[in-house]
Amino acid sequence: MGIMRWAIYNRLKEEHPNVGMTYGYITKNTRIRNNLGKDHAADARCTSGNPRSTPLDVIYMQKAAGKRNHQLHKATINKGGKRRLN
Repeated sequence: MGIMRWAIYNRLKEEHPNVGMTYGYITKNTRIRNNLGKDHAADARCTSGNPRSTPLDVIYMQKAAGKRNHQLHKATINKGGKRRLN
């Protein structure tokens, strides 16, 4: 993520001038000062600059999919002698 972080940040900064960079220790400090729990929703409020805002009743989570779908994993035979169907 080293060099890619700066490439993504600079590209976003060109399109949206109000984009800013933050770090984990800043988020943690803001969370502790405002007595917030450690979860993704609280971290999002801390990085937004408005940690005392009222949280939403609904939180949308995105599930990662498509792991281990490389040609190497397709070709190897699993336990039990069965190949993957995909």
